[in-house]
Amino acid sequence: MALKGVNRKVADLHDLFGDNNRQPRNKDIRDVIQSLSTLTTQVVTLTTATNSSYSVSSQDGMVRCDATSGAFTVNLPDAQSVPIGQSIVFKKVDSSANAVTLSGVGGQKMDGASTLALSSQYATKRLMSTGTGWDVVLS
Repeated sequence: MALKGVNRKVADLHDLFGDNNRQPRNKDIRDVIQSLSTLTTQVVTLTTATNSSYSVSSQDGMVRCDATSGAFTVNLPDAQSVPIGQSIVFKKVDSSANAVTLSGVGGQKMDGASTLALSSQYATKRLMSTGTGWDVVLS
């Protein structure tokens, strides 16, 4: 599906600049630039947090949580500093009974809760910024 979008963008460029088979159509360069801007990709940082409080960066795309040595808290970034719609995935990777607690800052909630727990191995939460808090979009 994404490849069709790329092919359409390439066709738009051919329409603008022409190629060996076609003459360019009269198309505004701003339309092509706007069209190409949808092809950007998000760079995702993979972080592993272990047995101490960890503060998530707005650049973190996935945080692997290893609580083998003890329970700990992961502090979310301020949702206002993260683009609306950007998501961060949290996954507990160890089999211990120690919980990993996800905590909002400044009263920001995650689906109405101040904290969420990852208690079992492979427990996963994907949170998406709303600009004022976080939506749980995968649990």
